[in-house]
Amino acid sequence: MQIGERLKEERKRLRLSQARLCELMGISRKTLFSYETGKRSPTAVFLAALYHHQFDVEYILNGYRKSPAILGIGDIRRAAETAWQMVASTGITISAQQFSQILVTLLEDFADKTGETVASELSRSENEKKTSENEV
Repeated sequence: MQIGERLKEERKRLRLSQARLCELMGISRKTLFSYETGKRSPTAVFLAALYHHQFDVEYILNGYRKSPAILGIGDIRRAAETAWQMVASTGITISAQQFSQILVTLLEDFADKTGETVASELSRSENEKKTSENEV
């Protein structure tokens, strides 16, 4: 996968349309399209601005998510809705603190699962590197 494809994947992960990202970055849709299709490479200034909007720039550049999972607002919203549905389906009254603990547990579980995926990708990459070094 190329930089442009990863940029597009990150934009979608954060649930941003092309128009909204262009508005946030102050660029034209033509410029964003050229980045996402690989016709042009994103500038350092553009990448730095993405970082400030919760984009995983390290992933965009090299394809690896070494840092902990970055939870987008959509992830948090889904966790909150899931927690609420869990509580509502039981009919049991709980305190705000109990509800927040359920929510935190769901978010930690999501981050752990994302981290496991990242760790397995990194481990596979390291094994491939060692294998190629041994072949030389």
